[in-house]
Amino acid sequence: MKISIAQINTKIGDLDANLAQIKDIVGSHHHNSDIIVFPELTLTGYPPKDLLFHQQFLNDIEQKIEELKHFSTQFPDTAILIGYPKRNNQERGLYNMAGVIQNGKCIFEQAKTLLPNYDVFEETRYFDMSKTQKIWTFKGIKIGLLICEDVWFNNAPTHYSQNPIEATLNAGAELIIAIMASPYEIGKPRRRRNLFKKHAGVYKVPIIYVNQIGANDDLIFDGHSAIISKKGNSVYESVGFDTEVTTHTFPCDDIALKIDDNDIQQLKNALVLGIRDYTQKTGFSKVLIGLSGGIDSAVVTALATEALGKDNVLTITMPSPYSSKGSVDDSKALAANLGIQLNTIPIEGLMSQFETTLIPNLKSPVKDITEQNLQARIRGTLLMAYSNQYGHLVLTTGNKSEMAVGYCTLYGDMNGGLGVIADLTKTQVYQLAALMSDIIPQNIITKAPSAELKPNQKDQDTLPPYDILDAILSLHIENFLEEEDIINLGYDTKTVKWVLKAVHQNEYKRRQAAPALKVSSRTFGTGRRMVISSSNRINP
Repeated sequence: MKISIAQINTKIGDLDANLAQIKDIVGSHHHNSDIIVFPELTLTGYPPKDLLFHQQFLNDIEQKIEELKHFSTQFPDTAILIGYPKRNNQERGLYNMAGVIQNGKCIFEQAKTLLPNYDVFEETRYFDMSKTQKIWTFKGIKIGLLICEDVWFNNAPTHYSQNPIEATLNAGAELIIAIMASPYEIGKPRRRRNLFKKHAGVYKVPIIYVNQIGANDDLIFDGHSAIISKKGNSVYESVGFDTEVTTHTFPCDDIALKIDDNDIQQLKNALVLGIRDYTQKTGFSKVLIGLSGGIDSAVVTALATEALGKDNVLTITMPSPYSSKGSVDDSKALAANLGIQLNTIPIEGLMSQFETTLIPNLKSPVKDITEQNLQARIRGTLLMAYSNQYGHLVLTTGNKSEMAVGYCTLYGDMNGGLGVIADLTKTQVYQLAALMSDIIPQNIITKAPSAELKPNQKDQDTLPPYDILDAILSLHIENFLEEEDIINLGYDTKTVKWVLKAVHQNEYKRRQAAPALKVSSRTFGTGRRMVISSSNRINP
């Protein structure tokens, strides 16, 4: 039997475009495919969220399914396996469905059993769970169809009373095909592969899983669809972060692949895909970045240039009286290396005008944090003016370490439409910069990080060393450890107290931040939801 794996990039809610992709692939591969397998919720894109509450949207889905059925009559020998929402008469009235369409009919359907309701997932908000696990017999092979979480059941941060794999095997399955929309995070392609290899080896059943690629809002999907033999060997794995359609003969030769994961390279690929898809799917063609001469804006700019091309990236440097000549020169060197446009707008005059206007009303000189934030807000205003004038999407350049403790300015450097590295710690930003050291000037990588908002300012004047800060943040945010637990691991009591207090106090800032591309296990925003009013003190 010939099985084609169609790892595609869908756009949420664009039923016409998603169906057109399905048709194109079926038309191109039907002659060599008995089954063509597409990802979870192929027709709608994942996750469709509250679009699922609109009855007209559900009507349109049903119409597209009928259109696909009619189309399938052109290729009567090929089964098309796709995902879509389907109405039912249960509590919420909707299933997350895997359906097989062939020769004008839907010949088999299996609804998703396990509905994730943690981290970024909210499937219990929309879907009802399947109570049964059926078997599809095709060309003499008994096939169990599972949907994403159904094959993650014993590795999810929640407890499930059902085991869809065992239920499928008890029904007689000889092959499991899983359609998926499994979002990327650092190290997840390896963990996903190892989990499914374990399942295949333990249950003595081959597993084929097809994962979507692309970025939808803050989520990035990496693909890495695969075939696992019943001995638990990876016998095929698709490319990551790109579309691909491949055809395989089942059963496959049981020859184990050697797969080397490079987490930082994968992280880079994920962010490039995230920028490209977010920009294009939201209707932008060009982006705008404020270049400070620092490592954060340099990494964002290098990623954006790779994602969109040098002609679609505009940068602006906005030196103040406190900006070093080196930072301006470093910005120029980076722009030259990338071949992108760099405009220079000094802000000293604007600072003076603000201060002249404010002093009579403040009844004191503009100084300290007020002056520092004024600079950031002047720069943010200039970037947004360019965005309004030319229609460019502004990319923010703050990292997770800064966002966590509030080392950022509302309506200043936080201005923008997408937080490219807002889920990366400063340590990870340096790792990415090292990977791109052929493009990013060495001086940007080696100099001490500074906001340059006052004379001789260094980040470490305000923050703990980044290696310590990032370790504490990871323990608290991603591993859910509290103050006493972290201190007991050997971290300085005063430092831990300061970091955790800063995290709690700055929730209000993060609530107003641009969407952040998710690359960690717990991202600010949809992945970590805290109450603003529980903070001890709010002070911008």
